[in-house]
Amino acid sequence: ILLLNRKMPMTGGFSETKPMTEEVRQIAVHVQPELEGKAGRKFDKYEPVSFSSQTVAGTNFLIKVDVGQAEFAHVKVFRSLPHAGSALSVSAHQLGKTADDPLTPIPM
Repeated sequence: ILLLNRKMPMTGGFSETKPMTEEVRQIAVHVQPELEGKAGRKFDKYEPVSFSSQTVAGTNFLIKVDVGQAEFAHVKVFRSLPHAGSALSVSAHQLGKTADDPLTPIPM
């Protein structure tokens, strides 16, 4: 009999949405300049609030960020494996989200 823990993410799938941790907050802050460049604007506010993650050949983080004026951004950040330098990069983003919009995978 195979028992599955519902809290464990599916292999290759994103985890359930979790409250922000200090580690992921630091990742979000690190990529803020890259996100602002891709978005073509500076944000009035930049406060990461929740995230989900996906283990691949590295880790994908899907992060919800409060960017001010009741607008949220969903940001997909890739962190490479340690032997590849654990580099961080924004691989996709969506603007114009609300506090109630669920974190769902962003099409590339």
